[in-house]
Amino acid sequence: KTIRHTRGVPGTVRRLSVAVVVNHKKGPEKDGKPGKALPLSEAEMRQVNALVRDAVGFAQERGDSINIANAPFAPADKEAVPDTPIWKNPDVVAFAREAAKYLAFALLAFLLWTKILKPLFEMFAAAAKRIEMEEAEKAAQAQEVISHDGHHHVSYDQKLQAAKDLAKQDPKMIANVIKEWVGGSEPR
Repeated sequence: KTIRHTRGVPGTVRRLSVAVVVNHKKGPEKDGKPGKALPLSEAEMRQVNALVRDAVGFAQERGDSINIANAPFAPADKEAVPDTPIWKNPDVVAFAREAAKYLAFALLAFLLWTKILKPLFEMFAAAAKRIEMEEAEKAAQAQEVISHDGHHHVSYDQKLQAAKDLAKQDPKMIANVIKEWVGGSEPR
């Protein structure tokens, strides 16, 4: 005796039963009024039947069945949409919240720039200009002390002392002068 166990493939289709309801077609308009709903003709019904058979993969040997009906669909009731005020509309409220976030960020950035950063930059620029003016004044004084124009008669010891004081106050300037004497790079 031979025993055979056969398992079918899961998900196989044993039989299809398809039902389709097709709306009536609109008739021609008369005097600007919508036309009356008319049933589909026999040729149109055969065309719909063939289309449905091809779409579902109809197989007669499997025992598939297709039923097509032509009926007028009930017109959709037009519900009166309540007129909500704009401030209660959820879409408008969501948009307003997003816009408020961006506006608040822009306002914060503007205030930060005008009240904090811009005055801070102006203060740094004024301090840099003041330091530059002081350095130029010191350089002019040193040039006056060291110059040999004959108007100022300063002894060698006074010139040496002025150069030492200047070297203590501004060593970068003295380094640049020595670089220039030696033939180094341009003074900075």
